[in-house]
Amino acid sequence: MAKTKSVEDEQKPVAGYMPDDKEQKAIKSVLETFEKGRLVLNKTYNYFGGKNLEDAIDDWTKRWNGYIPPLNPLIDKTQSNIFINFTRNAIISYIAKVAMSPVKAHIVAVNKKSGLPNKKFANILEDLNTYSLRAENSAQKFLQGAMECAVKGTVVIYEGYAKEVQKMKSPIQFDATTGKLEWKEEERVLFDNCYQEVVPLEDFYITNPFQPDVQKQPKIIWRKITTKEEAEAEFGHYKNWEFVTPGAYAIANEISTFYRDFRMTELRDNQVEILRYYCKSYNQHIVLINGVVMYDGPIPFKDGNYPFAKTVNEPFAIDFFWGNGHPNKYMGEQDLINTFINAMADKTINSLIPTGLSSDLDDLIEDDVLEIGKFRKVGDIEKWKWWEAPEVGQGEINMFNQIMQLARESASSDAGSAVTPRGGKMQTRQVLLRQEEV
Repeated sequence: MAKTKSVEDEQKPVAGYMPDDKEQKAIKSVLETFEKGRLVLNKTYNYFGGKNLEDAIDDWTKRWNGYIPPLNPLIDKTQSNIFINFTRNAIISYIAKVAMSPVKAHIVAVNKKSGLPNKKFANILEDLNTYSLRAENSAQKFLQGAMECAVKGTVVIYEGYAKEVQKMKSPIQFDATTGKLEWKEEERVLFDNCYQEVVPLEDFYITNPFQPDVQKQPKIIWRKITTKEEAEAEFGHYKNWEFVTPGAYAIANEISTFYRDFRMTELRDNQVEILRYYCKSYNQHIVLINGVVMYDGPIPFKDGNYPFAKTVNEPFAIDFFWGNGHPNKYMGEQDLINTFINAMADKTINSLIPTGLSSDLDDLIEDDVLEIGKFRKVGDIEKWKWWEAPEVGQGEINMFNQIMQLARESASSDAGSAVTPRGGKMQTRQVLLRQEEV
């Protein structure tokens, strides 16, 4: 039972971190593998069109979010800058279709001695698996993994066990006259179960890009940037936690994209870097936080496998680790749609605002736009005429409609509906509403 307290314990000064020989060796192993993994991620690949993983993900996530780059105010200020969210809508329709039939684990229990299946025990294990999935909102995790896979082409899932315990002050007696409170410190279990976590692809460092099987990777590092408070909830009870100082980096200038750079900048003052190192051949697992060794021992799973599962949206090749994302698949259609819609918008706008023409050299009017209700003095009104730009023709409209039809066929024309377990069809809006209810 927890002891009774009336005042907070004073914090003791913490000495500097001095790693011993074993910890120095562990730090060296992690940083050497980390450096090799960085080279793999920063290398350009022909599958990415001559880009590295960072640039590929940066382009694909911008297309997924309909990012509109700013125009040059001196050159492009009169041009339209419209991004039709075809890619995003196509991906949402695709995910909605997949969400109607999520993959379920089929559990079979077999007696090792007799070799016979045990159906009752298998049912118990299925119930336990269902309870564990519900405890961490598995529907939301499934949706996150599906989005990661569809947009970035590859999804990596970490599967592990976590127990989070929170210390709380429980009142024993309160004196309203003096305001004195007696309390005791107790522990409350917030989470004690298996869990899944989607690992951002930019944070998953591998050492062999031409080995598609994650379990056959020689070494793996999972890098995570988080706040000290969040890291303390998981590692606060480890022996070296007191030496962790927020803001210190083991290695700087890591892979970053347009959206992640903003997030990392916001956390810079109170963030820590967690490096989880795995080596299957030596059954070694090391956890490094801001250069401080938290754990150095075997992989904490009996099978000795990496606690990661990985799949791709569409493979580039049978010998390449990463897969192809939908934004890259629809790149040609998306760019063609944007080009046509911006050109047609410019043509329509120009047809709405006529241009004044004059053969009189004294009328030196060089305004880009003729303002309505504004008086102008000209030398000879007879030398002025209006010129109206042609409007968008029916042929151009037919061409644009044909482009949209080809784009829909490329994204699968039936992606907007999903097959229900009874064989009927459900519209995308109904699917999304059902997902929100979950």
